[in-house]
Amino acid sequence: MFAVCFAAYAWTASPALGWLDSPELVAAGASLGVSHSPGHPLAGLLGRLATLLPFGDMAFRVNVLSSLCGAAAATAVFAAGRGLLARVAPSFEGGTSDAAAAGAALAFALSWAAWFQGVRAEVYALQAALLGAALVALLAWERRREPRMLLVAGLACGLALAHHHWMALLFAVPAAVFALARAGDVRPSLRTGAATAVCGALGLAAFLYLPVRAAAHPEVNWGDPQTADRFAWTVSAQAFQKSAGAEHVSTAGEDTAEIVAALLDQATPVLMLAALLGLYLGVRTSEHRSWTLLLAGIAAAAAGGRVVLGFDPGTPDHYAYLLPALMAIVLLGLAGLARLAHLIAGSAPSVAAVAVAVAMIALVPWQASANAGASRLSGAYASDTLAREELEQLPPRSVVLVGYFQTSFRIAALRAVEESRPDVVVLDRSLLTYPGFAAVARARHPELAAIIDAPLRAGAPTPVDALRALGRPVAVQLHPNLDDAPKPALVPRGVYAWLQPARADAAARDAAEPLDFAERDRLANALLSDAGAESGFAQESMLWLDFLRLDFYCEMGRVAAARRAFERARIAAPDDDMLAARAKACGIARR
Repeated sequence: MFAVCFAAYAWTASPALGWLDSPELVAAGASLGVSHSPGHPLAGLLGRLATLLPFGDMAFRVNVLSSLCGAAAATAVFAAGRGLLARVAPSFEGGTSDAAAAGAALAFALSWAAWFQGVRAEVYALQAALLGAALVALLAWERRREPRMLLVAGLACGLALAHHHWMALLFAVPAAVFALARAGDVRPSLRTGAATAVCGALGLAAFLYLPVRAAAHPEVNWGDPQTADRFAWTVSAQAFQKSAGAEHVSTAGEDTAEIVAALLDQATPVLMLAALLGLYLGVRTSEHRSWTLLLAGIAAAAAGGRVVLGFDPGTPDHYAYLLPALMAIVLLGLAGLARLAHLIAGSAPSVAAVAVAVAMIALVPWQASANAGASRLSGAYASDTLAREELEQLPPRSVVLVGYFQTSFRIAALRAVEESRPDVVVLDRSLLTYPGFAAVARARHPELAAIIDAPLRAGAPTPVDALRALGRPVAVQLHPNLDDAPKPALVPRGVYAWLQPARADAAARDAAEPLDFAERDRLANALLSDAGAESGFAQESMLWLDFLRLDFYCEMGRVAAARRAFERARIAAPDDDMLAARAKACGIARR
């Protein structure tokens, strides 16, 4: 099972830096860095090991780590499925039982939610593998009453807590109830409970890696967690606690409906109906009630946790939060089909076994045909194209002020895997508002300490005169949180706006704007030609750049240029409300 799933994932894995958080995780793996909160120490260590693989370039190797983890998660579903079949259908023979469990594992692995996380550098395939291992251990403990299985579950949960807090906590609650809500000598002994807690603490000890690596000043060093306060800030994910779900405008009811629809699509209607049957039959039988409620609790907690944060069907990572729920649904569906087949076949258990195996295997081509196209990233290089535009095309010794996290992540990844452009200074105005980032910037660029301490950060006036005094090319990324101080002296061209020695007059802007749009069109053509299955990400990137152009030209009173930016943005997003509202405010659209 592991080999089959790994082959499918690796064959379709991204060869490039990727989008969203993927470039940062590529950089963290290549440089043994500290990625965004809670630091993801295990991902950094395993990512570094992945760079030692003897095939592909550096980015592909780190992406393939997710393929390995995704295959491990599918293997956990296979192992759990075999264990459940041994309980609900003990008359199934080994071959048919294995085939049915394999079908369930592949139905999970080839869902888009799991497949897309198995082809790119992200934290979710590893988290699914850890939680899958914990689930297998819990089910084995209940079946065989071996205390060591609880220790394995504790270690896996501890590592998961050190990797992704929220998903691990949502899993740990039903898991703890499953283990502890028992009567008499069936409940784990105090000694076993203490040993399980110790194993969990050992998993959490992975966090000790963070200050050790931070002291080495890696390319990615989120929060520089060398001090106690910055360590606590990093591992507690305070940067995301206030914003979690804050920008999501849909209601809890709408999110719940979207999540149910997503799970129905990912698990297939057949398995979803079978899971409901498995739940019904399982809770009616005392022998199977505890593990049935465990699986139902895992599914409900994972789905409910995503409701709390909000759910956007257009965001791939929101589906990844549902992977534990998808595991549980697939396993409940397998158990439900097995019990239904037994009821129908009666005294012919071999017929029931074959029927279940055939039904589960039949789901594999269904999932593969539905999700292969959207999951295949093997020809997608647009993220690399954009990263090179953002870094390699800069004049010598440029100073670049960015405000968008993806730009920082892409540049860090390009530097980590290729050591590109060490002469260029990149400072993220948004990240400099967080603890530790200013300290990292000062350590790397002591000659810019006065500018960094000005302070150079979002929410504070940009030190324009001090930047001009550097005598170096200064590029500024347009961003909604950019203050007004530098704007009169900024002239957009390509992905950045360039700081001029003085205020740019109308003649300078008249000369610069055609060059800006020529650079914009060249980049758009390059991104879309290299996008492959990631055309959506490439289009979103260009839409974002066009919106920022529209906003800037409106503020500068350059109506004709603003209209050109709006027309280009409208091609990608003709019904975007925010774009239409900004154009209307600028006086170039009435809608």
